[in-house]
Amino acid sequence: MEEWEKVKRQFGSLGDERPRELQLIMKRVDATSQWYDEDEGMVKLTRDDVQKVFEPTVREVLALIQRQHNAIKSSGKKLDVCPHHLFSCQR
Repeated sequence: MEEWEKVKRQFGSLGDERPRELQLIMKRVDATSQWYDEDEGMVKLTRDDVQKVFEPTVREVLALIQRQHNAIKSSGKKLDVCPHHLFSCQR
């Protein structure tokens, strides 16, 4: 689990397209697999592989933000972005 946390934290580093290795012991797979090293018990994850893991959650978060924005807008309240915070302030 700790290795997966490292992979997640490193994801998105600008210009870093290297595949990540994650130890994962699995049942025997195709011996010619370029993505799994059975001797080392390592799975190679490309940047695209990791991105696909995050995409559903990112879509859900963006949809939630959009719904919240729409609800504030339709209520007539004003939404201002606080200059020194990563979140919005309601007025």
